Amino acid sequence: MNVFVFTLGCRLNQCESECIIDKLHKNFFNIIDSFEDADLIIVNTCTVTSKAEQKCRRQIRLFSKYAPVIAIGCYARLNSDEIEKLADNVYVWPFSNDKKIQNEYFFNEDTLKNLNSALSNKAGTSIFNSHVRAYLKIQDGCNNECGYCRVRIARGKSISIPYNVILDTAKKIQDNGYKEIVLTGVNLMQYNSDDYFNNSGVGLSDLVERLLNVLNKDVRIRFSSLEPENMSEAFYDIISDSRVQPYFHLPIQSGSWSVLKRVNRKIYPEDVEKVIYKLRKAKNDPFISADFITGLPSEDELAFQQTVDFIKHNSLSALHVFPFSPRPDTPLFSAKDRVSEAIRDKRAGILRKMSDEFNKAYKKRQVGKKLEAIIEEVNNNERYYSVITGNYIKLNVSLNDNKTNSISLKAGDLVNVIIDKCDDNGEIYGYLF
Repeated sequence: MNVFVFTLGCRLNQCESECIIDKLHKNFFNIIDSFEDADLIIVNTCTVTSKAEQKCRRQIRLFSKYAPVIAIGCYARLNSDEIEKLADNVYVWPFSNDKKIQNEYFFNEDTLKNLNSALSNKAGTSIFNSHVRAYLKIQDGCNNECGYCRVRIARGKSISIPYNVILDTAKKIQDNGYKEIVLTGVNLMQYNSDDYFNNSGVGLSDLVERLLNVLNKDVRIRFSSLEPENMSEAFYDIISDSRVQPYFHLPIQSGSWSVLKRVNRKIYPEDVEKVIYKLRKAKNDPFISADFITGLPSEDELAFQQTVDFIKHNSLSALHVFPFSPRPDTPLFSAKDRVSEAIRDKRAGILRKMSDEFNKAYKKRQVGKKLEAIIEEVNNNERYYSVITGNYIKLNVSLNDNKTNSISLKAGDLVNVIIDKCDDNGEIYGYLF
């Protein structure tokens, strides 16, 4: 059976899709790259904003014209009835009626059993079909109660994958030749696994230390994102290791104390500033990006200006900007102090422009530096490599001399590059050395 898997949303969704693809392979399904030729299509959905849900519905309607569609993920978990109404051949997993699917699509019992087994496989894999860097899920869910967030409702309370399982999977990933492992989860700072042998808990700092102890010197660790809470001195010490990539993404959401309090965030601007300072102290000019939501309830002109001032003061490397999207079942869905959509969107435009400026400034600071990078794509015809550096700069690098021409490199290899130039548009150039 030919299966096409389509993923929307975060890195955790991408990681879970890779786990499912791996299990589908092992259960004798054929994974293909074209939905037009599929016998079955699986869509991993996202519920973070209303636009994300709209995109899910649009894709499912399109795919359903070609093959039966199975929807999984956060949006499917919360709105199964809405999704199944999109077309007669659209189903949400876990299936409410296995026999119906079996009868309508001629799945025999073994095929259905294998499909269910694959769709439940979201813990870990050591083979990645769509990425040259490995994704390792270490945690799911979140114990915070931020008033705008629907993902925590879909995912539930924080649960951590046992550290010994993570270490075993990481070693398999290494054995398969991957040079970077991206740790993923909903809230990595809430990682907490029991160590039954030592009668103690294993937090994120302990986990990273153990990973560094079992992995080879040429394997790198990256965090997908980090809530700026509960970062201990031990955490700052362990990330100073050169094998931890100098890249940190922080869901901050606002630079206003009053807005953060209104939406039930548990950390405030002065706390985040201390985190940013200590991250920079642990690493040399790391890439620090952040999420910001414009138009959160109670965000007046003063509060928005505080956010602008916070961003300027901390010289962030890039911003992920989201206009506030009221989510069903969240405390802020019916908030009376909402900002108008016109003002919300105008503020989002201001922050996106700031992001472009700060990102360009960060790139210009890299000119002349020697950086480590992972090759993402090889273009032999035009003699260049698409790479991503440890501090998350994506660029094409050329071969700089005849000696390099004789080196055989492939996607996933760890290389060194020199950043040669950054033009006024923020386009960055470099070469291998």
